[in-house]
Amino acid sequence: MFSLKDKVALVTGASQGIGRDTALALAEAGAKVAVAARTEEKLAALVSDIAAAGGTGFAVKMDVADAEQVKTGFKQVLEKFGRLDILVNNAAITRDGLAMRMKADDWEAVLRTNLTGAHLCIQQALPPMMKARAGRIINISSVVAQSGNAGQANYVAAKAGIIGLTKAIDIEIASRNITVNAVAPGFVVTPMTDVLPEKVKEELRLRNFNDKNLSLLFEVLNFKGNTQQKIDFLNQKFASSDKGKKGVTDFSDVLSLLKGFGAAEDHLEFDISLARGLSYYTGCIFEVVINNVGIGSVSGGGRYDNLTAVFDAKEKSSGVGFSFGIDRLYDAMEELKIFPKEATASSTVLIVHLDEASFNYGLRIAQLFREKEIACEIYPDQAKIKKQMEYADKKKIPSVIVLGSEEVKTEILTLKKMETGDQLKLSLPEITSIILSNK
Repeated sequence: MFSLKDKVALVTGASQGIGRDTALALAEAGAKVAVAARTEEKLAALVSDIAAAGGTGFAVKMDVADAEQVKTGFKQVLEKFGRLDILVNNAAITRDGLAMRMKADDWEAVLRTNLTGAHLCIQQALPPMMKARAGRIINISSVVAQSGNAGQANYVAAKAGIIGLTKAIDIEIASRNITVNAVAPGFVVTPMTDVLPEKVKEELRLRNFNDKNLSLLFEVLNFKGNTQQKIDFLNQKFASSDKGKKGVTDFSDVLSLLKGFGAAEDHLEFDISLARGLSYYTGCIFEVVINNVGIGSVSGGGRYDNLTAVFDAKEKSSGVGFSFGIDRLYDAMEELKIFPKEATASSTVLIVHLDEASFNYGLRIAQLFREKEIACEIYPDQAKIKKQMEYADKKKIPSVIVLGSEEVKTEILTLKKMETGDQLKLSLPEITSIILSNK
């Protein structure tokens, strides 16, 4: 394991679950660990465990939702150790419920702890880190920040906010040798998540599920095993259900078709609990994920009976529909670095502008270019010139026309070659001629 000797770490939400294990791991690596939470008894037990393993722990009773408690807690850590090198923002709570029934207090409590709490801790951690010109901040988000999760609108919003907060703070303080990263774990069994099934059961009871139904439902949803073991289990459970047996048969037929196509079985996972938000699927549903990419699902769909009846009541043909997220595919290709260079050069010219008048003038230039079959685009927003130039550079656009009040007035435009940095003052016909000659 890497060494964190002489480093000081603070972990929030450290009394149980991910926070507790994180604190123990940091201590094992040699760090002095301040552990923060609301429950003093659990913190005392954790500090004792750290000491028993040869480490140094320090308990800080702190509710991250309370700004004054956060200030006091960080002050105690700095007084104890004289420095802070690592902050792990892990503290989180849940107050689950359907969005349309969620109480305002439950919404605000989760956002206050899970998102505002992280912000308050970062505010207190930055001064000592900036003074030392070094630091590491790790924010614990969740996979549901990207995938969503029914019954957890407040928790999902907070965890998505953590990702945005991470990116913003990282940009602000990167020059100070302080890194800010977010980790998005999947489902982890912890004391916090242990209460989730009971909350789900409460919602289902409102929909007339009885205890016998619920027991069977959760036995099915929680079954673990390989694909064949899951099929055998479902055949047993649905032995007296015609609809259940038909569902298993339909899925087995899909597996046979995939096998006939030569699809590798190690690329397929049978997820009994998979659900999609649309109610009109009548057969197998599916989602597609890309290996070694953190974006999550990029496509999904399912089978519909009587699909064509939507368009003509006389038609009864079935079909399979699917959708995919083009932005997710783009992000996945970016992460895997598999974009061909030629695919990134979508335009020959980018028109950048300094104000609204030059933007409107640029629209007319764009129209003229397109009439001459010159691929061009105009930056869509009012933004600093640096940002617009960075956009052109990222998209590998070879030429940029810069428009300001002087260019609008004189109609002598600035043409910049992105590869060489050369800038020319030319009329629009001259610029058009140059671009066409280079096509």
